[in-house]
Amino acid sequence: MCLHRLFCYPSPILSNRHCEERSNLCTCKSMCNLLFSDMVFQRGGCVYIMTNKFHKVLYVGITSDIIGRVYDHKNKTYPDSFTARYNCDKLVYYTFYSHIEEAIAVEKAIKGGNRKSKVALVNSINPDWKDMYDELLK
Repeated sequence: MCLHRLFCYPSPILSNRHCEERSNLCTCKSMCNLLFSDMVFQRGGCVYIMTNKFHKVLYVGITSDIIGRVYDHKNKTYPDSFTARYNCDKLVYYTFYSHIEEAIAVEKAIKGGNRKSKVALVNSINPDWKDMYDELLK
């Protein structure tokens, strides 16, 4: 990313148009394009499962910001959401994938499975069904 863009724009928009519009200010068009494509296509994601206090409801989700997203669930940032309505505030499973496309495919596979397969998945890494959110914060 060019230095002009980093220092002159307080909230930069990720776009390769920057160098085209400001070609008189920077000469890094190829570098901006390279960095932009790396940021867009190589961002990973987490697949996670939330549940309520009695483990009766399971919610499968995907995010690129697991800490922020779980915080939103726990604090009911979106009061009309599924997790807020059913009090799903306990993170019992998460796995990081280096490519978001991979995470999306896994999320779809998990959502397509039955409850028994989701419970088995949680049991495979968290047999006590402890809230894993604190582990993330360490």
